[in-house]
Amino acid sequence: TNVFDCDATEVDMETSHDDGIDDGYGYGYGYDDDDRAAGSHPPSRSSRSRSRSKTLVRAGKRRRAAACAHQDADARVHDGEHATTTTTTTTTNEKNAIVLPRTSAPWFSRTLRVDEETPFEVYYKRQHIVREEEWAEFLRYLRTPLPVTFRMNRMASRREEVKQALDASRTFLQNARETRDDRGRVIPPPTRLAWCDGWQLGVDKMSLKFSRNPMLRDLQRWLVKTNNTGVLTRQAVDSMVPAAILQIEPHHRVLDLCASPGSKTTQALEALNANGAEGSASGCVIANDINPMRCYFLVRRCSALGNATANLMVTTHQAQWYPNVNVPVSDEVNAESGGRYPEGSYDRIICDVPCSGDGTLRKNPQIWSEWKPEFAMTLHKLQLHIAQRGAALLKVGGYMVYSTCSFNPVENEAVVAELIKRCGGAIEIVDASDRVPELLRRPGLSTWRVVTMVEGDVVEYPKYEDSQKPSVPIGLKRKFAKSMWPQEQEAPKDAPPPQSRVGVLGKRIMRGPSATSKSTGLEHCMRLVPHLQDMGGFFAVLLKKVAPIPGPKTATKNDKADAHSGYSRTAPKHSYSKVSI
Repeated sequence: TNVFDCDATEVDMETSHDDGIDDGYGYGYGYDDDDRAAGSHPPSRSSRSRSRSKTLVRAGKRRRAAACAHQDADARVHDGEHATTTTTTTTTNEKNAIVLPRTSAPWFSRTLRVDEETPFEVYYKRQHIVREEEWAEFLRYLRTPLPVTFRMNRMASRREEVKQALDASRTFLQNARETRDDRGRVIPPPTRLAWCDGWQLGVDKMSLKFSRNPMLRDLQRWLVKTNNTGVLTRQAVDSMVPAAILQIEPHHRVLDLCASPGSKTTQALEALNANGAEGSASGCVIANDINPMRCYFLVRRCSALGNATANLMVTTHQAQWYPNVNVPVSDEVNAESGGRYPEGSYDRIICDVPCSGDGTLRKNPQIWSEWKPEFAMTLHKLQLHIAQRGAALLKVGGYMVYSTCSFNPVENEAVVAELIKRCGGAIEIVDASDRVPELLRRPGLSTWRVVTMVEGDVVEYPKYEDSQKPSVPIGLKRKFAKSMWPQEQEAPKDAPPPQSRVGVLGKRIMRGPSATSKSTGLEHCMRLVPHLQDMGGFFAVLLKKVAPIPGPKTATKNDKADAHSGYSRTAPKHSYSKVSI
């Protein structure tokens, strides 16, 4: 079934349904404990039994550990000389040890080796995602925990509460005195983020949560209180970018295709209710996620916004097959003027697709040891299908942000380039640098490499045909797609140069389906790297639908007839029965 037109009965594209599933949702590392809202289903009897068993096992472990510690203490008392020797040896080893950041992951210390490079480092050195002179600084930031960031509520009904909260936080946010953490290190002062009405603290989550410093403990309590009441939202800086560059207005219909854990959804709801009373906006936000449990978390998180949730609807559906509400069950409906597919339904779409999540290394250090290039290859087709569906659901003249929390060009620029190609000029890249001028970023890549690592050996495939040779394992062959490689085709000699013009939501808009890959506007994609502004890794690009999607070039006679008579769909043959709950 066609990804652009999943309501149709014909297969119009060269991709199939099986290519889009690829069980990629299991590889997302982007969800953090701070991003999850509290609440879940009541525990069942079996789960309570398992919990009781786990409690007994843990209690037994604690008793045995306490007994061992008591015996060790007695041994040190009777053998003071041996204890002194041991202390001296330990002190010498501590001086030679590598100092690692405090983190919630106890395995972090054994994932860093100074004598060998990790697969992550080997792979991205080849991709040249940062300049060579910046590589050491780039790695240094990746190996330090992410600082705490949050943004204040922008709804008109919460302005007084926000003012009171900021007045109560002057001691923390506008503190001129020098503050030190438990290790005696100086904590940098908080940084104001005007473009998102947020703040970036100079301390990470774990240091703030377990600090013995009275000021930091008061700051932690203030954050928890104001976050629970919806006055502020704990959110990473890079995660604030998609909703910020969309410029959502109160009358817009907004779709968040992969919404959980909900930080971008709350940001869209606040923009929708920026003026007037809560819930009075004429637009709406539809938040979708494939996992029902994560949808419950999302609802609990959005509930802090009060009556603003009157403009919210939460759905659970596969994003690549999300239905178009403009398609009736049995009656005919006209296609987009000049196109083959039904008209889009949404003015703004947030397409934050599932990804390998290596941009979240500072929150999830286990990725250092678990990361493989094949993660991105497995997700590439799914990401492309979700982006295609988002383009089909977008109104002509509407804007969509495609984003990932990954550094990998196979998940980023490769997907964007193939999306523009398949849309036949209906989608164009917008330079949104003027939307967030204070945000430092790197331009998108125009060339990249398709690389795998087999038993520690780096294998590069210059072309798609190289990945399909008999020497390549059959399981690995199936992970490759032609769209992963940069588009190197040359434009015809008599082709006009790519057009550029000033857009309503961005400085310049690049278009021109006949242009080469280097002039399709990929340089206007936004690459956020940690060492520029002490943040996580992120990729975002603003896309505009300037025309209806034309559909496949090789259309059948029936397709041509449908294009003139209008789009039609027959009623489903199966029937539904009501079930009482």
